[in-house]
Amino acid sequence: MAAILGDEELHLFHMRDREVIRRLLVSRSPAEALLIMALWLWFENIGYPSVIASMATLANPQLINVMAREAMSCLRVLEAENPIIPPNGGLPITSTLMQREISLQLLNLTRFTAVSGVKSVLEKVCVPIFSDIIENYLYPRNRLSLAAGTDTNPFGRFVVPGFPHPLFDNFTIPANYLPSIDLFDVNVWNDQRPCSNYLTKDDKTMFLTFSRGFPVSEQEVRMLFQSCFGDIIVELTMGNHVNVNDKGYEQILFATMVVNSIRSMDKILKGKRIAKFRVNGKHIWARKYARRLPN
Repeated sequence: MAAILGDEELHLFHMRDREVIRRLLVSRSPAEALLIMALWLWFENIGYPSVIASMATLANPQLINVMAREAMSCLRVLEAENPIIPPNGGLPITSTLMQREISLQLLNLTRFTAVSGVKSVLEKVCVPIFSDIIENYLYPRNRLSLAAGTDTNPFGRFVVPGFPHPLFDNFTIPANYLPSIDLFDVNVWNDQRPCSNYLTKDDKTMFLTFSRGFPVSEQEVRMLFQSCFGDIIVELTMGNHVNVNDKGYEQILFATMVVNSIRSMDKILKGKRIAKFRVNGKHIWARKYARRLPN
């Protein structure tokens, strides 16, 4: 049976995390502070020693600022199309504090795993444990009005500036958020892939393209990825045949492929935005699928 924590117990359980985000808010915007905390909590969840527990005992604000800058470097690498990785790995202080090697290069190689993890932690962990702190920071007068029973928020919820984020989606505080209303299932941490059940089909979908004049069959696609990565294909949908020249020659030029996990996607791309493969002398390009939004 899932263990449920009320608001007060939850805040006590995450007392160190809440102290660190308050320190970050001294010099960082709420959006930056939340993303940094989501990143550090995700590091902790995948097995790295807790950087937050160490930081909560630090008295030197300059060291905390250095750690925050390194965290922002991680987030920029995840956002960049062609990130520049410094020779020293870019995270010397974070590695020292955790007493375990971590680098921007490693983060780039596991980009989509990291993005999905940070996004899930932001939504499923940061909202319940930090909402009151962010709300007090942004709307202190409104918070007092809500506590007194007077709702002065006509919009239905509080929106944090900087969200929705182009990569990590949204962070919104429910309207009338008060202690003892929100509950949080601590079993969200039981899976070493945080909140993996919240991933959508699009999160695990890749877009494949083929060269004109070199038709690729579904069997060839399956053979290629099976031989390179094992049994990772959950669903493969070949595109429609289209005319590719003035002689009426038709060919499939693209396909969508759902893989079994975000980690499989990272293995395919290896830190690149587009990966190139060859099967029976024909090229296949693979990239992360992005659904087109309506105009």
